[in-house]
Amino acid sequence: LNSDKLYISIHNALSKQRILNELHETEERYHKLVELSPDLIALYSNKEFRYINAAGAHMLGRSTPEEIIGKSIETFLLPDYRTKTRVMLENIEQLKEVESSLEVKIIRDSNLILDVELLIMPVFYLGEPVLQIVGRDITKHKNRQQKLISITLTDELTQIPNRRKFFEHAEMHWKIAERQKQHVAILMIDIDHFKMYNDTYGHQEGDKCLISVALTLLETLNRPGDILARYGGEEFI
Repeated sequence: LNSDKLYISIHNALSKQRILNELHETEERYHKLVELSPDLIALYSNKEFRYINAAGAHMLGRSTPEEIIGKSIETFLLPDYRTKTRVMLENIEQLKEVESSLEVKIIRDSNLILDVELLIMPVFYLGEPVLQIVGRDITKHKNRQQKLISITLTDELTQIPNRRKFFEHAEMHWKIAERQKQHVAILMIDIDHFKMYNDTYGHQEGDKCLISVALTLLETLNRPGDILARYGGEEFI
């Protein structure tokens, strides 16, 4: 009977040690994955960073994680994004939200601002509830997106706004004028006998004419709210 109890005790001790070893190995693997990740991965509580990986420190414009620990995330955000981020962090801390994501602009240094998507969720660290922040640099994606939007709103030949951009701009300024009880002036400008010009001198010269007219009209714009667009063909607005 004593030998059976001894066997069970040894077996339990070995099982417990094996579980502890497996947990330690799991933690080591997780730590290596975090450190090798190209994304920002951080732990945050009491309005300051408790941990951040090397990639995260680099993203925030610092050489080592130690330069980030103890600082608030708001230190690294453009002013317009600080309140929104603070409210989101507080909501998740208070369990008003399970997890959430938002796009922010991070001041990496005086000459570089990054677009970063943050995913924030509550986790436990050393037995304490903290927030895990995962940040991905989406600057290139946002730039490509902006270029695509710009292409869809720009006339390919004259490089001035197209009809779609004009209507977006006009709708916004119409609402402002209604609110402030101001007038709005709209001019439709058409090149006379343009078809005859095109037929006589060719489409290449016709294109040059349209570009020249667009540049000349652009010189007349002198207020932030003014816009010149190619309405279509030889029509400008």
